[in-house]
Amino acid sequence: MKRLICYFAALVALTTLATPAGAQVAFGIRGGLNLSKIDFKSNVKHNLNNKTGFFIGPMVDVSFFGLGGDIAIMYAQRGGTEEIYNTATGNYDEVEAKQQGIDIPLHLKYTFGLGRTFGIYIAAGPDFFFNFKDLDCAIKDALIAGDGVRHAQVGLDLGAGLNLAQHIQIGVNYQFGLGDSFNISHYNCNAKTNSWQVSLAYLF
Repeated sequence: MKRLICYFAALVALTTLATPAGAQVAFGIRGGLNLSKIDFKSNVKHNLNNKTGFFIGPMVDVSFFGLGGDIAIMYAQRGGTEEIYNTATGNYDEVEAKQQGIDIPLHLKYTFGLGRTFGIYIAAGPDFFFNFKDLDCAIKDALIAGDGVRHAQVGLDLGAGLNLAQHIQIGVNYQFGLGDSFNISHYNCNAKTNSWQVSLAYLF
């Protein structure tokens, strides 16, 4: 955790130093909801439902004549529920999986309109997720082993949003998992996490 905070502080310093003259740099806090779906690659009957989680943490936003970007470091929860085939019983088990960790999105942005006063932006960039702990898995409230967790996971964010009144950003984006998030040996299957995210940020 301390290492992640140090990395974030270094990135903030580099972002601030590298911004051109006339650019606006603002610090803030971002929070919101994850609506996640875990895609298992084998033995799956169908997705039962998406799981609602949340994220919150500090951010830095840079803008320069419509161009810009942001970076944040946030605590995040995400997960989902699937029906997975159990080869031992011949039945489908309802499996709920949940991840907890640090989410670090890095976005490039372009804004149409009046910048932070009132503007519509589009954004894209990589997302880095670091697990705090092993995967939490449960079958009808009975815990099972969630093993093979990839402690560093990479995704791709695509999104859009609104800038309002200099201080407020409202955004929606979709986060694609670019690789497996974990596997569950109990079911011999791998999975990756995709999420819709709705966010609200306040810039100081």
